[in-house]
Amino acid sequence: MNWVMEHRLTPVGGRRLETVRVRVKSPRGLIFVPPLIGGDAAQQVRYFRRLIRMGYDFLSFSYPGHGRSTDRFSHAAAVRSTKALLRQVDRENRSDGLPMAGIACCYGAIPLIFGNSRLESPLKKLVLINAVFDLSARAALTSFLRYCREIHGRRGGLPPFRGLLQRYLDFMFPNVQKNRHAFGSLHRRRIRLFRTFMDVLFLEPLAAVRQHRTRALCLYGREDNILRLYGAGYPASYEETVRRIFPDVAFQPLPGDHFLSCPRTRDETLLQIRSFFER
Repeated sequence: MNWVMEHRLTPVGGRRLETVRVRVKSPRGLIFVPPLIGGDAAQQVRYFRRLIRMGYDFLSFSYPGHGRSTDRFSHAAAVRSTKALLRQVDRENRSDGLPMAGIACCYGAIPLIFGNSRLESPLKKLVLINAVFDLSARAALTSFLRYCREIHGRRGGLPPFRGLLQRYLDFMFPNVQKNRHAFGSLHRRRIRLFRTFMDVLFLEPLAAVRQHRTRALCLYGREDNILRLYGAGYPASYEETVRRIFPDVAFQPLPGDHFLSCPRTRDETLLQIRSFFER
């Protein structure tokens, strides 16, 4: 299939965002996909390249503080920049007349759902993959304490506190390179630490969001440690959270973890997405 990749710095809302737009010949639609924290503009293109081969234009970007994007990262900055870019892309796409849909993985669900709620004509379809809807300090603390109790408690007691947080982070994010200076490609010097801390305490972008005009498909791993540790009664409690935002959502549990590490599960994920977009 013939395709062209446009990699550029795009002026958006007073800052410049590193964007990647893949254009195919005679596209069936445009898919907008936010990155993950610690990722960059090309990350999601690599993961979803089979959708490009299926005939879809594709657009992703880097959050502030990531890659070549300007400014520093905070939760609020990521939400604002995603909203502004989505609105800009939606406006430009109207002249192309392409059906526009979204895919939100993990943290990317928060800024994309919020941005979609601010569009005059929201996305017709949105796929959620192991989506996270809240970064509250209470949820994070509950998750950490449950890890200590369930993982180390049954081994006959906790190890020394030194290194315990690192073990927890390795357990939650096994595929992400991290140390005290960086999380993936996000370096500490490019984070607004105090603002991010305050965002975690007080910012709840999705608290009042209800999406009645967007059809959603929610894919989640049955062995997802991140989603399981964020609430008792998983997966029922998780599905209840999703339904609060998307009353008519369809669910598809998948075998595997938060990162869908199994190749067979990744194949099933892409088949589910393709079927959902083509219905």
